[in-house]
Amino acid sequence: MFSVPVKDLRTLCYSLYQLDWKKRHNITPEVEEKAIKSYLEEYEPKDFTNAEPPAQTFQEYLDEVGYDGEYFVCFEEFLECEYQDHDYIMELLSGMDIKHVIEYEKDIDYSEIEK
Repeated sequence: MFSVPVKDLRTLCYSLYQLDWKKRHNITPEVEEKAIKSYLEEYEPKDFTNAEPPAQTFQEYLDEVGYDGEYFVCFEEFLECEYQDHDYIMELLSGMDIKHVIEYEKDIDYSEIEK
């Protein structure tokens, strides 16, 4: 019988949640571009001859400031809240391979969320 590693399934669901969050919060490509430009204004070296790496990555920057102050929950919080919402995860997994649905249902029914 097939099996999807729980860690991979949870990561997949978190990625789907992030896409859904962006869609529901109208994070368009233009909003993404604005965030990138803000990051570059703050962290892009002005002189590339002796440029050092930025103080933080774009992902770290987004984690801190979000999109105009809004940002999706971290992975751990997702596992504790959204991941436990069966109907919501079924919505996210709709159209996906049935093995993901089966493994998700086994994960939430028979195991405790491991961090």
